[in-house]
Amino acid sequence: MAIITDEFIKNFQNQIYALKSLEKTIQDAIARGNYELEQLNKNKGEPVEKVFRVPPKK
Repeated sequence: MAIITDEFIKNFQNQIYALKSLEKTIQDAIARGNYELEQLNKNKGEPVEKVFRVPPKK
């Protein structure tokens, strides 16, 4: 049988903090992805090398 202690509560709070941090990271990644998607749609028909500024594949 587990007993609720201050340590148990502290660990639970730490897990919530870690999840909030992950949530922020994921939201930022989604925002960047949406921005990149907008840029891709604006450059439809352009060569990938030009859009991403990479040398052409040989």
